[in-house]
Amino acid sequence: MKWVRTMVMREPKSGGLPKGRSESPRLETARSDPPDPEIDRLRRALEQERAAANAFRSVARNSRDRVATLDRDLRITSINRLTPPLKFEDVIGASILDFLDAALHAHALDVFERVARTHETGWFESESKHEQRGERYWDVVIGPLLEGETLVGFTLDARDITDQRRERAAQNRFFLLSLDMLCVANFEGYFTRVNPAFSRTLGYEAEELAARPILSFVHPDDQARTIDAFEALFAGEAVLDFENRYRRRDGSVRWISWRATSDLERREIYAVARDVTEQKTLEAQLRQSQRLEAVGQLAGGLAHDFRNMVLAIEAHLGFLRAEGSRPAAEEESIARIESATARARDLSRQLLTLAEVRPSERTVFDASRHARVVLDLIAGLVPSSIEVAIERDRDAITRVSGDPGQIEQVFLNLILNARDAMPDGGRITVRFSRAPESLTGDPWLRIVVSDQGRGMEPEERERAFDPFYTTKERGTGLGLSTVAAIVQQHEGRIAVASEVGSGTTFSIDLPTTTAAIPVARVREKSREVPNLCGNETILVAEDEELVREVLARVLAHAGYRVLFARDGREALALHREYGATIDLVVLDHIMPGKTGGEVLARLRADGSDVPVLLASGQRVAPMAGDASIEPDGYLRKPFDPPELLSWVRRLLDRRAKRDESAAENAAPRGSVAQASD
Repeated sequence: MKWVRTMVMREPKSGGLPKGRSESPRLETARSDPPDPEIDRLRRALEQERAAANAFRSVARNSRDRVATLDRDLRITSINRLTPPLKFEDVIGASILDFLDAALHAHALDVFERVARTHETGWFESESKHEQRGERYWDVVIGPLLEGETLVGFTLDARDITDQRRERAAQNRFFLLSLDMLCVANFEGYFTRVNPAFSRTLGYEAEELAARPILSFVHPDDQARTIDAFEALFAGEAVLDFENRYRRRDGSVRWISWRATSDLERREIYAVARDVTEQKTLEAQLRQSQRLEAVGQLAGGLAHDFRNMVLAIEAHLGFLRAEGSRPAAEEESIARIESATARARDLSRQLLTLAEVRPSERTVFDASRHARVVLDLIAGLVPSSIEVAIERDRDAITRVSGDPGQIEQVFLNLILNARDAMPDGGRITVRFSRAPESLTGDPWLRIVVSDQGRGMEPEERERAFDPFYTTKERGTGLGLSTVAAIVQQHEGRIAVASEVGSGTTFSIDLPTTTAAIPVARVREKSREVPNLCGNETILVAEDEELVREVLARVLAHAGYRVLFARDGREALALHREYGATIDLVVLDHIMPGKTGGEVLARLRADGSDVPVLLASGQRVAPMAGDASIEPDGYLRKPFDPPELLSWVRRLLDRRAKRDESAAENAAPRGSVAQASD
């Protein structure tokens, strides 16, 4: 065929025969000789060659690519189309290098040299600038142009890849600028490409991440699950919302959520990941809050019964003390009972703290000053081998609103907890600093209590705030849960960081206030002993029999007449029966049937203005959803007899003065009426 192509190209344009051959014999032969099969074959080959050439010219003419031929010196001999303002006469005969950027000449010459040497296709990318269309990018394919085995030139096919190049550039920018972690991995378990967000999150350079197996970065406890996820990807399945933990360069752990797919032909995995550590922390805090709420409800019920028993025990101890001196052995027993009862009272308060939803008393105070108060109180409880230091940054705002007693409880629990974690001594630091601003832009106070103790295992750290969970032999498991409850009641947040052998750090953030700290007023003690006795009638509603017996004994001993009800309904029935003679009503807040608050609301709805003293172990919200319905007094359980009698006498005296004032105001009008008669 190569010979045929050569022969055809050298055929005279006039259609005449080569020299040396007479025309007449050929014509006579053509007219008289039978057809020569070889000539027919050559004619068909020629027609096919011409058809192929026409087809090639048609393809080249209609192709969107730039198709050209070059001679061995890289001069352009033909080209199918040009981009204006170029003209064919300017291009034909010019070197292809004239149309390439100078910086690309060396690389292009290497490609042409390799094609000439190997007779195999070569490739390079080129860039050109167009006045109207701007920068254009070309994918240039170079092929050998052969006659037989001899290279006579080159073919060139240049495709405009500007749009694809820009798309790739946009994809690459997205890859580089994405805030999510993007990566490509192979089926051998190595990263082949990661974006900067990946490096920022884990603290490793891209080269470091690619140099080690992926599993070496995964937390040991999550490696088995991660292998299962890889197996799913190897099988062509997509992996959605898979979470595992990765270790950063600094040793810390981050939770990563993955969405990944695989290309089985290329044996590659493409994944997008997101650091969800903060989200997991918030979810844990929410679960903790929900657990505290559930346990708080349980604690409220337990505390109701528990404080009643404590109240009864303390009252009877008071009765025993009032009877006079006893033998030494009995006095020692009573003292031990009093000590145990005091501890039970403290435990009751902790249970109530879990049950409450807001601080029992709100005031503005300096949190750092109360930390020093606690430190002075527990000085004898901390061994000399432990140093406790209080540090405060200059820009720290330590003025907060809440219950100072509860905040002192937070400091007490955390410092004693740190003490127990350092049997061999060490340092406890309480630091006050400025926390990152809240969403509202208001400054917050950060309180950090850190120790140099043994630290916590992961399970201990996760359950640190769980009520009744403890690692101590004699612990109640309420210390840290109480701390968490108090912080939550003060609209703050708490977190713990701990590693075995590295100590433990508790961080508490509290909203600050610009309100002034109230000035404490010193009351002068009266030298007069108040008279707490009386002879009025008191209606007492209490469902706990032990407490009823104590109340009966205390009130009766003080001279009062007492009507007892075992629940709210019975209290209302007794009030309807003896209403005119009842001078005071004492209601337990939590009772079966009707609560103390519901009884109070009913009394006021019926028009009764009898004074009401409400007894409860926790802070009570406005009665019956109406802030205008409030008791005349509030008695916190457990209480001692003098406290009860003081409240009773105060309310009775207040009512007596009110009635006396009303009578005085009514007397003149009554006198005028009588005179007119």
